[in-house]
Amino acid sequence: MIVYDSPELRVAWYKNFLKMIMAGAGENQTHCLSVGARQTLFQICRAVGAKRVLDLGTCMGVSALTLAVAVGPGGQVVTVDIVDVNADGWLWDTKDVVSGRPSELMRCAGVADRVVFVQSCAADFLLGGTDLFDLAFLDASHSPGETYRELLGCLDRVKPGGLVVMDDVFVDNQPIDPGGWSIAGPWLALEALKLARPGTEYQLIGANIDGSPTRMALLVVPDVDVAE
Repeated sequence: MIVYDSPELRVAWYKNFLKMIMAGAGENQTHCLSVGARQTLFQICRAVGAKRVLDLGTCMGVSALTLAVAVGPGGQVVTVDIVDVNADGWLWDTKDVVSGRPSELMRCAGVADRVVFVQSCAADFLLGGTDLFDLAFLDASHSPGETYRELLGCLDRVKPGGLVVMDDVFVDNQPIDPGGWSIAGPWLALEALKLARPGTEYQLIGANIDGSPTRMALLVVPDVDVAE
């Protein structure tokens, strides 16, 4: 069981969230990742002392920014998206999101030197390298087959004892609220992993630290292949 909440971690989050708001990543960007989920992700990263982190699914850069602040000076976040999120024409503009480039968000927050942007399919990126990370945040394709590939890749690219944090894990593919929406891919990928690697364990996060509902899962990368 990963313990990721304490008074000290909460104080660190609130102090840094104020900085993120001033940089332009405020509560209006809940379309990408809710504020409560960002707090949970930040505190998980800080709790385990992760310094080299992989962010799969850049979108507007909200999760990458949260992780970049969490790793602190000297840390690094490699954030991957299938499109060039900083290119002209790729500017999100919905009722929940303010248009802008993620690289500019990092600059305004003073963490640009900690973030590396990569344009790639997440699964291909994972298969294309051998360097290891302390933590990976998986929030990429969401289709069952592709998410399974991504999950296997994360287990290979996160060091033993490190963490894989998955977003949008709807247990039994059920919505959080009756009649609401759900996404099947991450949950089905986890179930497939349990069949392929008996003994796989994960920790579900059913509520954010602030009490609002969430849908995350935590996996600790084993020292050896659990199937052996």
